[in-house]
This record gives sequence, C-alpha cells and structure tokens, in this order.
Amino acid sequence: MLSKLIISLESREDSPRRMNYSFGSLMQGVLMEHVAPDFAEFLHTGGVNPYAQYLELRDGAAAWNVTTLTAEAREQIILPMLNSQDTELRIRHHDMELKIRSKAVEEKTYEKLMEETYFGRCKPYLTLEFITPTAFKVDGEYQFYPTVFHIFQSLIRKYDAVSGETEIFSEELMKEITEHVHITRYNLRSCIFGLEGVKVPGFRGQISLRIHGPQMFVNLIHMLAAFGTFSGVGIKTSMGMGAVRLREQSAPSGAPTGTPRMTEKA
Repeated sequence: MLSKLIISLESREDSPRRMNYSFGSLMQGVLMEHVAPDFAEFLHTGGVNPYAQYLELRDGAAAWNVTTLTAEAREQIILPMLNSQDTELRIRHHDMELKIRSKAVEEKTYEKLMEETYFGRCKPYLTLEFITPTAFKVDGEYQFYPTVFHIFQSLIRKYDAVSGETEIFSEELMKEITEHVHITRYNLRSCIFGLEGVKVPGFRGQISLRIHGPQMFVNLIHMLAAFGTFSGVGIKTSMGMGAVRLREQSAPSGAPTGTPRMTEKA
C-alpha cells in the first residue's frame, strides 16, 4: 500500500521564523513524536526507510506531505497523525507552532500502480518535477545534478526494498535504462538544503525524458516514476529532500505484450 498524508499548515503570526524547504529536516522530528518507540527504533536500524516526507511551499501556503511505502508504515506513521486531535504542530527546536488547517489522505495499492503503468500502455515520454532539493551520494561526494542512471538506480533500490516477493534490479536493466532513456529538456537550478548546520547541495526544477524501447520497457519506466512520487528520489528523502511529481503521465489503455522484467526474490 502506498499512502500520502497531506497536512495543510499555516504559521502563527508571532512565529519567529518563516518556513522554507529545509524545515523538512525539522518536520522529521515532529513525525517521530507520533511514532511508537519500538517502530522508531526499527526505523533507525539502517537500510531504506519505508517512508518519506517533505514540506512543499506554494503561493504562500505550506503543505506537509508524509508518504509511506508499506502497510505497516502506514499504520505506524500516517494513522497516528491522521487520528491525532492536535490543532497545531510544534517545532521545538525553533519554538515555533504551525496551525493545522486540514488533513487529506491519498492511497494507492501496488496492484493499482501496476495496472495504471506496468500493465497499461504508457507513452514514451514523461516529465519529472523535483519539488524539494535533490541530490545523490556518489563515491562519497554529493552529486547535485540529475542523471538517468542515478535517478532510476535510486528508484529501483527503494522499490526493491519494499516490494516483497519481486525485485527489479539487474546490471542488464541498468545498462538498458542508461542507453534507452534520455533527458530531452531540463529547467534546473542549484540550491541548498540546510540540515543540522550542514549545507547539502542539491537541485530543483524539471527534466523531460524520452523512452526508447518496447512497450513493456516504457511501462516499467513509468511505473518507477509513479512510485517515486511516494518514495522520493536520491538521498535524505525521510528528512525532506528528493520529493518529485509527475508532470506528464499517460492514461493506460489495454495491455501490452512482452516479458515482465520483475523476478521473484530468492
């Protein structure tokens, strides 16, 4: 189950600071206040987190988006916040209170995700918008520009970590993605994500992709991109980085022929 909790916020007039994208790192602390201690301990054991969260600012409004990638994470993270009767969120580190205006939930089963993309008939192009600063860790350094390889390596790694009985990654698939998915347009800018006194370099903006290959391959790329709207892309997605949105996504019609690229996990 893929779930997204959207909490619309407004800061109090007497708040000492204005919100920005880097507040996502502070919002993780707010999230942890709603999580049971044993599950919080599980989340700190390492590996790919089954959730992401980010703060989106648009037209003077703020929305805190919390997404989960498994049924357990939905139960442990989203449901406690959804059912909470609190009317404000308190950011203790800055002595700041954010008024909760509304809450909404969007959910999609993995079966529905597959139906709309992998077993659909998607078009050979799409556009990704990077909502919050995005970066990758490559050879111990921050890479703050997108490549097809690193975008889809990240998405596949996150998908395989939560997918249960199937996995996608293979060296052959990564080679095919690198050779047959191309960035055709981009509108990007560098930016900084503040994280506990550290300035992490990143990028925001849009890229358009053209996908060459059989229909099943095109569908797989769309499936990973749609999954990315819940999982995020790149590093520190649980702290507010790497949020993405699909700007162009085709509606499925019919089922293509071809050999599925997913294999059962050993």
